[in-house]
Amino acid sequence: MVPYILVGVFVFVVVNLLLALSTTYSPIPYFPTQSSDLRLIVKSLNLSKNDILFDLGSGDGKILLSAARLTPMKKGVGVEIHPFLVTLSNIRAFWQGASQVHTELKSIFKTNLDEATVIYLYVGNKMMPSILEYISKTPHPKLVRLVSYMYDFSDNTPLTKKFKKTVLQGKNKVFVLEKD
Repeated sequence: MVPYILVGVFVFVVVNLLLALSTTYSPIPYFPTQSSDLRLIVKSLNLSKNDILFDLGSGDGKILLSAARLTPMKKGVGVEIHPFLVTLSNIRAFWQGASQVHTELKSIFKTNLDEATVIYLYVGNKMMPSILEYISKTPHPKLVRLVSYMYDFSDNTPLTKKFKKTVLQGKNKVFVLEKD
């Protein structure tokens, strides 16, 4: 009986990982952040004890959990559309004792950003314009910083014109928009 359960669990994990890598289920396939860039990303988030980080398209929660471990942030909220990755992220947060971090199963475009002070994105060029448009149309009175891994922000949107851009170089580029 045990071998059948193990095979079932293995098949479940493999199928869900294949779905996460596919654009059939989500418009943004899951690609983990390079571990070599984690510290640079967390540093670019520049989180303080009063900051609330929103990770839009949070995947397995690697950024949220690294930020919780390395910074004094108040709260971390992951937003992910894939149920397997949401479950994985929340289990990892529980096991690592990161009580200030949780991931929600929802579309980026249905996320309330009212309390966000920092937003992190690793979404690809295809989705970036529509996500920036959504952020610019959504109330975000406390937002002071946006950070994107590998994918540049468009320079000609109403939102990006309100921020100063910095580019940091690790193995891949990290783009930071910060309020003046």
